[in-house]
Amino acid sequence: RLMWNITFVIFIYYTTKFLTTYGNIGFPIYYWAILVFIFIINNILNMIMRVAKYAFFNRISDPRFGGTYMTLLNTFSFLGLFSSNSFAMSMLDFLTFKECLSNYNNNCSTSN
Repeated sequence: RLMWNITFVIFIYYTTKFLTTYGNIGFPIYYWAILVFIFIINNILNMIMRVAKYAFFNRISDPRFGGTYMTLLNTFSFLGLFSSNSFAMSMLDFLTFKECLSNYNNNCSTSN
């Protein structure tokens, strides 16, 4: 799955090429087909990793306690995932560079 992220990098690189080629007209239909294909493969790889993680939890859990120990391991796994995501989102505002320019060339208005 880590190697599949190279596909996302290449796709994002070529997305900027589509923006400069097509401008505001929109993206061609094959762009959306490639995007859907990339996300389908990504979801398949996510499911494979999730099943492998559950199989690992099943292997190391004690059969005397049944699914309780597997539920505990799964809870810790989700806590680790979501706490890192929450921390990253909370640091987003702190790490964002903000600057306001009073230059007359920095006009962000539209024709409307």
